[in-house]
Amino acid sequence: MVIYGKTQSKVPVSREEMGALKRKLAEIPKIEYKVFLNGLVVIILLSAIVWIEELFLGISLLLYALIPVTICCVYYFYWARHNVFGTFPEEGTIVNLIEGEDFFKGLLSLKGYHLEGNDVKKNETTGTLLPRWKAWWNNKNIFGMRPFLWPIHRVHYYIQAWTKEEMDGAVTYVAEILSHVLVKRYMYTMIFPDNEDNENVPVEIKMGIEVQLSNGYKPIFQSQNWYIAMQKVVGGSLRHFVSQQGFNDLIKRKDKQPLEVEFFQKLEEAGTIKSLDDVYAAKITRILIPQVNPDPKYREATTRQAVAEMNLAGAIVDAKATSIKRGRELIGALMYMLHEQTGLPEEELREKIKEDPSEFFEKYGDLFKANLDLIQRQMALDKGGFIDIRVPEGSNSGGLLELVALLQKMASSSLPQKAPTAKSDSVTSRTKDAKEQKKKDILEGLGL
Repeated sequence: MVIYGKTQSKVPVSREEMGALKRKLAEIPKIEYKVFLNGLVVIILLSAIVWIEELFLGISLLLYALIPVTICCVYYFYWARHNVFGTFPEEGTIVNLIEGEDFFKGLLSLKGYHLEGNDVKKNETTGTLLPRWKAWWNNKNIFGMRPFLWPIHRVHYYIQAWTKEEMDGAVTYVAEILSHVLVKRYMYTMIFPDNEDNENVPVEIKMGIEVQLSNGYKPIFQSQNWYIAMQKVVGGSLRHFVSQQGFNDLIKRKDKQPLEVEFFQKLEEAGTIKSLDDVYAAKITRILIPQVNPDPKYREATTRQAVAEMNLAGAIVDAKATSIKRGRELIGALMYMLHEQTGLPEEELREKIKEDPSEFFEKYGDLFKANLDLIQRQMALDKGGFIDIRVPEGSNSGGLLELVALLQKMASSSLPQKAPTAKSDSVTSRTKDAKEQKKKDILEGLGL
């Protein structure tokens, strides 16, 4: 099979590339005439050499046998390879012959099948001899070559553009001058960017559509471009299908069947698959949807939202953990203080709260509240939240000493330390010892 023009790239085929292919398509008849003349020159030259040798050298007439041999070789190995007087259809294809500019007939090469009219039909293995002989006659060939009367009948060429997916997942856009129609199954890759879900979120869908053509006439001569027509029909159905669902419904199919199966069923129910088969002889046999991508801006927004939700969930967990920890600290300290004040074991106090909370708080409520207030103030003081200064009435030395100790603590947290006097050393030491003991008692109540 001769390739007269082909282009493929990672971007859609440009107008300039398509224009170049059209110019090459228009030059094919001239190329065929050149091929014919080249072969004819070879035959004439060899014939002339034989005649000259016979005329002047008197060589045996057996040399004349070289002339038909040369003609056969030129015909099979040169002309037919360029679709002159014959063609070599590839397995699984139909080559269409035209008479002038009109369709003449198709030449099928598919083992076990034959053309009945223009439709591909499976060969009958049983029944009368006539149908089987007719199928053989329709597929007759000379070592794979199908002869025809050129230039009255010529191979029909056309430009076909399609997309395919490479092994690495990249999509390649292809445009090629073809001389055949592919009737075996082929997986075409299509990109549908103009879709919106039920919340108007732009969605791009990459789809693989397996198609099998069953007629060489309908997709080429009854349609300007069967591939574009199929793409538009499927794309319209896809837009309607996507508009009825949310983006999360498209990508998360927990209790639903796969997206491609549901969409294929929708096409069958709407009669789209049958319609494409009837009009273009293009039967969709399978659909794959490997990618569903939102608009890049929406994807960025959903990524930020997902990160924010994860951060929020983490913050909630941290807050709950801190709350539980503080609650345990508070309960532990309260139980320890009540144990010291009442002489009851902590486990017994906990059991009393569980058995009858009303009776417990009626008996120990005032003591419980006073302890709770003291602990909360002490926790705030230790964490630097605030400083609670309480000086008892009167001028006893205890209140003054507490005030001095607290003021000294404030000064030490904000100003450089100075060398203490002996008297202040003593006061600070006693206050510090008292506070350290109180902290130690609370920590022991927490089990730390």
